[in-house]
Amino acid sequence: MQTDAGGQSAAVAAPSVSESIASPADLYGSLFKHVQLRRIFADGKSFVDAVPRRPAEEIVRHYHANPPRDDAALRAFVERNFIVPLEGANDPGQSIKAAKPLIEHIQSLWDQLARPPVVPVAGSSALAFEGRHVVPGGRFREIYYWDSYFTMLGLKIDRRDDLIQGMVNGFVRLVESHGHVPNGARSYYLSRSQPPFLYLMMDLSTEDDVQVQSQRLDALLVEHAYWMQGGRVQTLPDGSTLNRYWDDRSTPRDESYREDVKTARTSSRPATEVYRHLRAGAESGWDFSSRWFADGRTRSTIDTTAIIPVDLNSLLYGLERAIAKRCKDARRNCDDRFNQAADRRRAAIERWLWNEREGRYGDFDTQTGRIRDGLTAATTYPLFTRLASPDRAARIAETVRARLIAPGGLRTRWGGCRPPQTALRCARIVELGPLSGKDGNRVKRYNDRRGLGKVRVSASCSVNDRPTQVSEKDSAFSLRRIYGSATVGGDRDGSMWQCALLGPGNDPAWPRGQTYRTTLC
Repeated sequence: MQTDAGGQSAAVAAPSVSESIASPADLYGSLFKHVQLRRIFADGKSFVDAVPRRPAEEIVRHYHANPPRDDAALRAFVERNFIVPLEGANDPGQSIKAAKPLIEHIQSLWDQLARPPVVPVAGSSALAFEGRHVVPGGRFREIYYWDSYFTMLGLKIDRRDDLIQGMVNGFVRLVESHGHVPNGARSYYLSRSQPPFLYLMMDLSTEDDVQVQSQRLDALLVEHAYWMQGGRVQTLPDGSTLNRYWDDRSTPRDESYREDVKTARTSSRPATEVYRHLRAGAESGWDFSSRWFADGRTRSTIDTTAIIPVDLNSLLYGLERAIAKRCKDARRNCDDRFNQAADRRRAAIERWLWNEREGRYGDFDTQTGRIRDGLTAATTYPLFTRLASPDRAARIAETVRARLIAPGGLRTRWGGCRPPQTALRCARIVELGPLSGKDGNRVKRYNDRRGLGKVRVSASCSVNDRPTQVSEKDSAFSLRRIYGSATVGGDRDGSMWQCALLGPGNDPAWPRGQTYRTTLC
């Protein structure tokens, strides 16, 4: 990847090859729709992850020449023509017979969930991934973007720099190949990305080769350009620009086709509009939080693209600062440009995404022209990226203490918790007053990079000496509650973005026995 004299990557202006890569819906047409809408497989990901036994054109031709007469015949046709992944076959929990202490359980999962470089079969949905990497587990057989940052935090603690290097290098190659890091390493994820954590992943890498660092800076420049074009950019009333989640397609998601069609049918809006909002919600990583629902309750009211989210814009602020620093370190003439971009973004966030009355950051609704109601843990992203002023940080600390901290951890919103949200929030919660109440613990000063909070965060296994399962999501009100399923809710054992966040703790305020809290807080 070449750069011009100003440090801008020449690849930024190049057309993305992603548009030329067909998804399963593109390749298999009516066969794809028939399989997904008839729910031939319980999990919509099964068919889209299947590997064809012969060229796609030949499979489609045979399908149209002799259409299966019923569901049984259709399934038989698919199994003759595809290698369909077995449900649960990739779940590491299946291979763990005896319960172990949690840390041993996590460490045993690294190699079980590590995968070699991916060389895709023609006609399959897999994307090439050059590095050895860790997958989430369960139905998620491929590497995912923002999940991987939290996995890397755990890898760093366990000194698995080999896997960190492979994953960072693989993501850089995805940027070089596709113009961005897709949601996950599948063709059906290419139309969207996920929260931009690549610059933070690079900070976890021990790589110091000058040429590699230059290549990584190029990748960050390309990623930034991806976010600053097309539907992901929004202009505010004063002319400033911020970003939103988006997806370049407005069709049902390949992996959730039937579910998306059903959601659109219950909405009064055009189906394509609903599909775009659903896809953008998936790009956010908060799929599907009530944060994106117009009525706060119903998925069919989702309006993600009408929202300018505080988390995304805080991360892009961090990306711009990181690029500026790397430009300066590399002696490229681009540090001033990105520092100025970060300054403009910070000013826009402080003006449009701050709610003075409630003492919180929030998401701006472009339809109503005001910040959305409802406090979420996204309010602390400006702390994580060190954007918030000390005064506003203190306001957030008090708001979080009063409204989001509950027995068992930090709520994402009300009633539930997703691990990445929890970890980021408590990693940079400022403290100009007590956060933990009775014990009077205080996090260190906001401008101290080692000042990590004392907010306690738990998983479903937090109070068990020998847990048998780590759930992806957990209720903040019941430490032992596990809900959902691998095929419906996505909760699963071996969800490495959860496991990687957990480290040993010895807090006497917790129940007796071995206890855990996140490595960040």
